Amino acid sequence: MLCERFSIDQRSNNVTLFGIIDELHMPRSAVTDAMAAGRPAAVQLQSVLLVQTERANMDVPEKGTVECRLFDATGAELGVSRLEVNLEQGHRVRSAFNINVLPITGEGTYTYRVFHVNDGAAQQVDELPLYVHFDTPPAS
Repeated sequence: MLCERFSIDQRSNNVTLFGIIDELHMPRSAVTDAMAAGRPAAVQLQSVLLVQTERANMDVPEKGTVECRLFDATGAELGVSRLEVNLEQGHRVRSAFNINVLPITGEGTYTYRVFHVNDGAAQQVDELPLYVHFDTPPAS
């Protein structure tokens, strides 16, 4: 889930998400210059993408990489982040991808795709949409 921040209760190990983000509204003027120059606009977005990874077989310890890729509404890949995960002791682990800047290329549905990478092979395991809308200024 994409959210503004999260908290993990130390006693119960439960996670609470604050400010879940599934839609982003911004003025068109915030991205016009960059898009006119043919490059993504860098929009400040203090957020966290929280991913939980579990192993099915408790008898088989696992290690690997969680990879998160961002795609714009046209399907172009805008960025990738990776985190190492270690499931040698427990049966699940949570990975937090901190996102400070979101590249915007236009309006539409952006997609975060989550992959597990083992031995160089990436397998998509989840997908999260983010709707990007440009607000139209009120008529004068």
